[in-house]
Amino acid sequence: MAIAVGYVVYRSGARRNFERGSVTTPEAHALASGGMAIMALALLPPIASMAGHLYWMQQVQTLLLRFVAPMMIMLAAPGANLIAGLPERWRKRFPVQEDDPFFMDDDRPRGAFALVTRHGVV
Repeated sequence: MAIAVGYVVYRSGARRNFERGSVTTPEAHALASGGMAIMALALLPPIASMAGHLYWMQQVQTLLLRFVAPMMIMLAAPGANLIAGLPERWRKRFPVQEDDPFFMDDDRPRGAFALVTRHGVV
């Protein structure tokens, strides 16, 4: 259910950004959609039901959920489309400028990013 909600928010945000003139590449759409589809595939039968009984299928599920799907979604960089797909009152909470889809215009996200990438050296 959460994957479906995420996909609907992503697509509505992509549509909203397209109407404003910001076009997401077809490759990014394919990566984001593929990553979400792989997550759904790994969490639904037959993989999920077989993962409870077969060790190698559990490893396949782990590979899909921890490495393949997140990497595809990360490479798609869906942040701008996900934020644009949120309702208006929620969108106002994000410190995003038009030219900055990575939230680096505000000090709070920049500090958190520096904490993660430089191990506490801000």
